[in-house]
Amino acid sequence: MKVSEYYGLGRGQAGLRFLDVDIEKDLKLFLNAKAIRSLGTPWADHCEELLSTFFNQVLQSIKSGDDQTALGLLSVLKEPNETHLGLSKGESDGRGLGPKKAKEIWTAMKRSKAVKSGLLTDLEDTVLLIDGVSVDIVSDIITNIIRGPLISYTQETCAGLGIPMVKDVSSGPVWNPKTLGWEVDYVDLPAPNDEKLILIPKEIVRITSDYDVDAYYRHFVLEKLQTVEIEENTALVHVLKSRSNKGRKRVYKTDLMAKYGTEKKAVIIEQTDNYPELFEQYKAANSEPSPVLTHRQIADAQDSPPPDWDKLLNDVLELAPGKKDAYKYEESIQALMEALFYPSFDTDTYS
Repeated sequence: MKVSEYYGLGRGQAGLRFLDVDIEKDLKLFLNAKAIRSLGTPWADHCEELLSTFFNQVLQSIKSGDDQTALGLLSVLKEPNETHLGLSKGESDGRGLGPKKAKEIWTAMKRSKAVKSGLLTDLEDTVLLIDGVSVDIVSDIITNIIRGPLISYTQETCAGLGIPMVKDVSSGPVWNPKTLGWEVDYVDLPAPNDEKLILIPKEIVRITSDYDVDAYYRHFVLEKLQTVEIEENTALVHVLKSRSNKGRKRVYKTDLMAKYGTEKKAVIIEQTDNYPELFEQYKAANSEPSPVLTHRQIADAQDSPPPDWDKLLNDVLELAPGKKDAYKYEESIQALMEALFYPSFDTDTYS
């Protein structure tokens, strides 16, 4: 059952600004740091402050050898089940974020040359440069760090839509950028089936990370290794004999994979250490955030039908003029406008 159904909101996903998640299952979408930055609102600026201060504190602690502080900061991170985003909860292989995974990430960052050299600067960089970090882990980390603003967003949204909230619910760890530490408060939050719920704006999620391991591996790392092999005239170099390419040297990527290994993340980390300019080039080529998800992309992720535009319009047109249906008209017209002008429809919420 989705949030809109549980609370009888009378709107589908297109007419809602937040992700209409199932209150029991996970939706395979992920929070995206670049998407948050691209909003350009005070709410987004606050989120960015939280993300940057947390990650900088972890990096500085590792660089200075303050292992206790770095591990302590990371150990608080846990899988945020209250958002119902990501992969299935309770995975047996330890993939989900928790104390074990946090320690693995700390160990990988402590060993990382990219951390020591300053090449790794943003949280999303870890998808490419830190072993054991994937798009779902980064999304969970982001959720933990910006939990405070997400709670405020949830409260404002619930107040606007009349969703009841339970008082004095534990907020979970909230990052304080001034004290550079985690705090816990008691807040008002919706709690369907007695499980607290935090709502997520549609604009800040994506299907995957903006940084693609496969693309970086194939089009940057392997192409660099091709150049290196040719320059050093190794045994991997083939001299072409065809009339059109006679004398041209080529190194096949399959041969590179056989020599350097097929574990993409491991090869990426090792070769980025050797050629840090590759990562800088990749980041420059991928500096813009991926586009906001369309109505259809969100519907596909939810395994739901796309927006019913006729219904959205008829919900407005079928109402009788006058005071009796004034409230229903306001609700229906807002749902229609939200759907039509998404993602540009502006409200006071999280602006």
